[in-house]
Amino acid sequence: MARRTPALPNLKTIGEQGVAGVEAYTWGRPPRAARHIGGDRRPVEAELLKSLEDPEDARKISGLGYESSPSSPAELAVRTAAELKKWTEVAKAADVKPD
Repeated sequence: MARRTPALPNLKTIGEQGVAGVEAYTWGRPPRAARHIGGDRRPVEAELLKSLEDPEDARKISGLGYESSPSSPAELAVRTAAELKKWTEVAKAADVKPD
């Protein structure tokens, strides 16, 4: 469901401007260096999640124009797999080729 971003509440969504069927957003996650050095990343992930759920930190993130959507590593894995599947299908349908 399209919704306006709190960072730009007066900016209409693409749908409000008359273009149906468009979904646009960006998302990301912090790098997980512990994975690469063999450490236990759970404490780092727990602290990050705690920070993202903190109202003051959420306000700071929002002030930078971002929207925080904390999730567990398992939820992130599900979302990553779904995004990879979706964009792979888009690229194949458009016959996108790497340079």
